[in-house]
Amino acid sequence: MSILESFIEDHDEEFEQFWKDNNWWSSDKVPRVSLRKFLSSNEQMDDIDWSSLRTPFDDLLPKLRVLLEAAAKSNMYHTHQTQEYEISLEPVHLAASVPNFPTFILQMMVLHDQSALLRTDEHGRIPLHYAIVATPGDQGQEDSGEDSGEDSGEDSGEDPYEADLIYWSANDESRSLVQIILDNAPGSADIHDGDGRLPIHLAIANNRDLSSVVLPIIAAYPGSISAIDPCTNLKPFLLAASHDNASLDLIFRLAALDPNLINA
Repeated sequence: MSILESFIEDHDEEFEQFWKDNNWWSSDKVPRVSLRKFLSSNEQMDDIDWSSLRTPFDDLLPKLRVLLEAAAKSNMYHTHQTQEYEISLEPVHLAASVPNFPTFILQMMVLHDQSALLRTDEHGRIPLHYAIVATPGDQGQEDSGEDSGEDSGEDSGEDPYEADLIYWSANDESRSLVQIILDNAPGSADIHDGDGRLPIHLAIANNRDLSSVVLPIIAAYPGSISAIDPCTNLKPFLLAASHDNASLDLIFRLAALDPNLINA
C-alpha cells in the first residue's frame, strides 16, 4: 500500500480534480466520497471520469507491475501452479492472477485501461481466466455495513480518502474479483482461453465457490451451462461430478440449470 499512499500524496492536485470531475468533492452539505468505498460499490466503471489521473498513473504502473509479478510468482510457487498458467505481461492480467488482490485497485487499473478486461494476452487468456484459477475458494466477503475506526483509519487523524487505501483489508470487499470483472465486462464469460476452455469450465475444474464464482459466470453467459469442456468432453455438471472433492450442491445446481438436461 505504500506505493499507493505515495501516489496520492504526490498527486494531490490531480486527485482533487478527480473528485471534482466526478462530483464527489465535499461541500458544506455533501461530504467527500471515499475512493475505496466508491470503487467497492456497485458503480460501473464506465461512469467514472479518470482523465485527471491517467497521466500520473502511467508513472505508477511500472512499479505496481513489479510487485504484481513477484506476488503472482509467489502464489504460483505456493499453490503448485507453475505448470498450469504462465505469468502474463499485462498489468491487469497480472493483478487478476494474485489471490485476494484488492478489487478497488484492480478497478483503478481498469479505469486506466478500460479495454484490458477483454484483451487476450500472449498466453491466450483474459483477466477473468487468471482470476478464476487464482481464486482461493470463496473470495467474496460479506459487507457488514459497519466501519471501525481501527480498520478504516477514520480516527487516526489522517485524510479519510487516503487512509482508506492504507488500511484496506479483505473484509472491505463486498464482491469477489471474479464478480468485479464480470460486472464490468460480462462478455468475458464467453471468451475461451488458450486451451479452448470457457470460464465456467475453469471454475468447475478448479472447484471454485458456487455463489461468488460459478453462478456469476452463468448469469453473465447462460449458454455456458450447456457448453462441453474441450479438455474432458464433459458438460459442466458432469465435470463437477468428476471432481475428487465434488460438491453435491454445485452438481445439483448445475444440473438443474441445464435446460437440455431437464428436457431430456
